[in-house]
Amino acid sequence: MMASTALLTSCSSDDTIEEIVQDNSSWVEPYCTMGSTMEQVKNYMASNMKDYSLKNSQANMLTYSKNTGMCGILYCFSPVTGELYSVIDTELISKKSDIVKTLKERYSYLDDPETGLTYYYNSNKSLAIIITDYDNTYCNVTYTKVTQ
Repeated sequence: MMASTALLTSCSSDDTIEEIVQDNSSWVEPYCTMGSTMEQVKNYMASNMKDYSLKNSQANMLTYSKNTGMCGILYCFSPVTGELYSVIDTELISKKSDIVKTLKERYSYLDDPETGLTYYYNSNKSLAIIITDYDNTYCNVTYTKVTQ
């Protein structure tokens, strides 16, 4: 649910109104079991991520979005095996600290002082996760299958 707050600077009709957009809901990690089928992702999203709706379904891709803004999840599947290999979750940048906290609780991580990025990975290092800023409003959480 998206909350919107208006900040009034005075009672004059000539003054500007600044709209501050915030989403106070906590971040929910998207489905990210690499190797899953498109049907498994659809079933999970339909039963567990009800605030997202399926916007586009192609041979190798599923696109889900929330009702407002550019927040959404892109699932990419291998054209050869049909297995999930990449997930990109676009979220409001105001959720970034909650995302970082959640990922640090669930995954191992490594800070790269050269780039300033933090790389997250699961115990068998078959999944890599990175958070990047898209712009001043949104960030991307990218999950990628790692093959050896």
